[in-house]
Amino acid sequence: DVTTHSKEGSSHIVVVHDLYTKYIELFSTRDKTGKTIVKIVDNVFDRWGAPQTIISDNGKEYCNKDVRSYLSTRGVEHQTTPLAHPQGNPVERLNRTVKPMIAAFIKDKQNEWDQNISKFQFVYNSVPHAGSRISPFYLNHGRDAIAERPRTVDNDPTEIAEDEEWAKRMNKIDELRHKIKMFLKKIS
Repeated sequence: DVTTHSKEGSSHIVVVHDLYTKYIELFSTRDKTGKTIVKIVDNVFDRWGAPQTIISDNGKEYCNKDVRSYLSTRGVEHQTTPLAHPQGNPVERLNRTVKPMIAAFIKDKQNEWDQNISKFQFVYNSVPHAGSRISPFYLNHGRDAIAERPRTVDNDPTEIAEDEEWAKRMNKIDELRHKIKMFLKKIS
């Protein structure tokens, strides 16, 4: 939850976090109903595909018939974090990073936080993760994020990378994913 309502009426941030790549998506909402959560999760699944499992806390916004029914129809297992150990929730740990980042940015314009939520998401995803030293953006897209392109006459946006170069990039991503998998096994 956000302490300040935005000009647009949002008062909550729903965080979707890929534990494998550490990629996040942030959604501002006016409410935390099951129907709202289903819309958000459906949006994410339509872009990235449905995972085998999602993990959430035990909040009623996640543990209700709407969410249960939706996940069941998509073939996704829903796990919840233990009630006695909520800090075991990876999103709760992530919130300890995201909340101060948002608070620092909106210091002067507290009711405009939701207008910049995509920027917070971009910054987080563009920074290399401390454990892997690779950004979540790179792991998902096979390249570093480009915040701004230089404006040049010769820059042709329709130019496509050579097949050989693309194949090298994809092989490198496979190697990085393997290293991350080994790293995650090692720390768990």
